[in-house]
Amino acid sequence: MLRTNESLKATLDEILNENVDFVFLMEVAPAWKSPLEGLLDRYPHQKLICRDDYTGVAFLSRYAWDHLEVVDTNDANPPLDIFFASLVGQPGPFRLIATHPLPPFGPSMTAARDRQLNTLARRCQLKQATLLVGDFNLTPWSPRFRQMVDAGGLQDASLGYGISPTLTPLPTLIGGLKVDHVLVNSGIIIRNYQLKPCAHSDHKLVTVDFTIARPDHEPAL
Repeated sequence: MLRTNESLKATLDEILNENVDFVFLMEVAPAWKSPLEGLLDRYPHQKLICRDDYTGVAFLSRYAWDHLEVVDTNDANPPLDIFFASLVGQPGPFRLIATHPLPPFGPSMTAARDRQLNTLARRCQLKQATLLVGDFNLTPWSPRFRQMVDAGGLQDASLGYGISPTLTPLPTLIGGLKVDHVLVNSGIIIRNYQLKPCAHSDHKLVTVDFTIARPDHEPAL
């Protein structure tokens, strides 16, 4: 998303065309609240935090969650930690942690970003199948990214799908920066990973098709 995006219908149409079960949006402004609530027939379960700055987020789901927590990280834009019980076609429960930490503009904001990501990585250490998603304001080539991945026992869902940028209007060798990520622990199997342009946004749509590796109560082989 883009906070200054005024072409709401075009953007929402592209999102709806993906026909996904869960949607996480960032930079969600107050003007988006009514259009998003208009999607209740498709996404009856919603958590909207609409703000005038770039810290607003929205989570839309076709399925009811068992628990949703707004994680207190003592920073400007708290993440969402959503737990789902077993869904149709899935062998067990899973959790989805969605975040958009502060950009690294100066030492204090960089430290806040790192604290938030490290806090979330620790949450991924549980045996429960977990996805950690969002705009991390961090590229995969940063040592901080590797530290977070190692700390949480995580894997980049984009491995094997290339290194295409997700934030595009920047003059780099690959045409932008890869800052939007999907990380998973060993309880999640990625079936497909795609990037697509999104109308009137400076970020691409990131979509993944995933399943759960095994129920939590079954031991790993």
